[in-house]
Amino acid sequence: MYYTSRFNFLWQNQNKYFIYNSLSNSFLKINKDFYDLMINKNIIETEFVPQDLIDYLNKHFFILKHKDDDINLFKRRFIVNRYKNKTLSLTIAPTTNCNFKCPYCYEEGIVYKTISRDTERLICEYINDAPEENVRIDWYGGEPLLKFDTILRINDYVKNHKKNFRIGLITNGFLLTKEKINALQNYNVADIQITIDGILDKHESTRIHKDGEPTFNKIIENITYLLNNTNIFCLIRVNVSKDKNEYENVVKYFNDNFSNLNYRVYPGFVRDYSGIAPIKKGIACNQSMELKEQVELFRKNFKFNESKKYPSLKWNDCTARNFETYVITPNGDFFKCWEDIHDGELAIFNIHNKNNFNSILLNRYLFSADVLSDSKCLNCNVLPICGGGCPVSRIRHVENNEFKHNCNEYKNNIEEFLTYYYENTIN
Repeated sequence: MYYTSRFNFLWQNQNKYFIYNSLSNSFLKINKDFYDLMINKNIIETEFVPQDLIDYLNKHFFILKHKDDDINLFKRRFIVNRYKNKTLSLTIAPTTNCNFKCPYCYEEGIVYKTISRDTERLICEYINDAPEENVRIDWYGGEPLLKFDTILRINDYVKNHKKNFRIGLITNGFLLTKEKINALQNYNVADIQITIDGILDKHESTRIHKDGEPTFNKIIENITYLLNNTNIFCLIRVNVSKDKNEYENVVKYFNDNFSNLNYRVYPGFVRDYSGIAPIKKGIACNQSMELKEQVELFRKNFKFNESKKYPSLKWNDCTARNFETYVITPNGDFFKCWEDIHDGELAIFNIHNKNNFNSILLNRYLFSADVLSDSKCLNCNVLPICGGGCPVSRIRHVENNEFKHNCNEYKNNIEEFLTYYYENTIN
C-alpha cells in the first residue's frame, strides 16, 4: 500500500494523460486507467502494478510509503538551505543616482544619495569582522558604475581580506566601457546583468538617457567587448509588459550576433514590488502582463531550451530570510530587501550606529508569515517550485491584516507550462 503525494498534479491534453510531481520535478505520460486511479484515490494498492514502475514512482515521490514523506523532505531541504548559508551576501548601492530615466523604474522619487569614503571604510570593516570566509557582493543602484571608484576600492579590500570573493553587477550597461571591463577582470566577477528593451528605437523608448543621448549602440558595443574578451556571464534582461514586448526580437538579435557566447536572454515581467506604483497612475509597473500571456509568449515564439520555463525546484526563500544577507544604501543603512531602500524605517541598522540595531524588525523578516507554518502552502501541489512566494510580501500582508497568498506563476498555470514543455521535448 502506498499514499499518493500531495505534490502530484494530473492533467490531460488531447486524449493524452500526464502526472507531474513538483518535489522530484518530473513527469510521466500515463494511461487512462492509471490516471483515473491516481486522481480518485489517496491510497494506492500496488499489487497489480509492475515492480519496476512502483520503484520508479516511489523514487520520484509520485507515491509514498509513509503519508508525510514528501513534506518532510521538503522541510528538511528548505530549512537547511535557509540557515546553513556560509556566505556573507551584500548588495551594495554606492549611489541611488542614475544616468537613465526609465519610465517603469520603481526608484522614481527617491532622493539621490552617494556613498562617502567614511561609509566605504565602515562597510569594509564590517566585511572584515564577519566570520564568513565566503563573500558575494552585488553592485546595484541607481547606476553603480557612476561610482566606479567605490566599486574598485571595496573590491580591492575584500579581495585582500577574504578567502573566497565573488562579485556581480547590475547595470544599464551604458558606462560599462572597455576600460572598466578590463579593471573588473582583476576580481572574480560571476555575472553582469544588463537590460535591453528592444532593438534600436524600441530600446531607446524605455531605456532613456537623462541627457537625451542614444543608448542602444553604445550598450551593444560594451556587451560585444565583454562577451568576446572575458569569461564573465552576461544576463540580458528584456522588460516585458502589456504595452511592450520585444523579447522575441532581442533573442533573435543576440542569436544572430553573439551565437555560442557566454550570455542568456530572459524576460523580466514588469510589475511593482515596492508598493509605490499603485498610487501612481499610468506608470509601466501597473501594466504587468497576465500570467497566461506570459506562458503564451514562450509557447508561441521559442523552443524550450531557449526559454528555460520548465519549473525548477526552489529549496530556499529569498535573501530576506537569510541571516547574513543585506542590501546597503549609500548612507550606510542595512536592509533585508532590495525594494525596501526607499523607506528608512525599514532599515535593520546603520553602519554608523550599529548599536541601534532593530532586532524585532530583523526577526520579523526571518520568521514572520513563514511558509513552513502555512497549512495552505504546505498542502499545495506546487510548493516545491514556488517556495511560498515573496517572503516580504507575505510579511507586509500579515502586518496589514489583509493576508493573501501572492501565488507563484505556476500555481494556476501549471498545466500550460507543462504542456508547453511536453510539446517542445517531443518535437
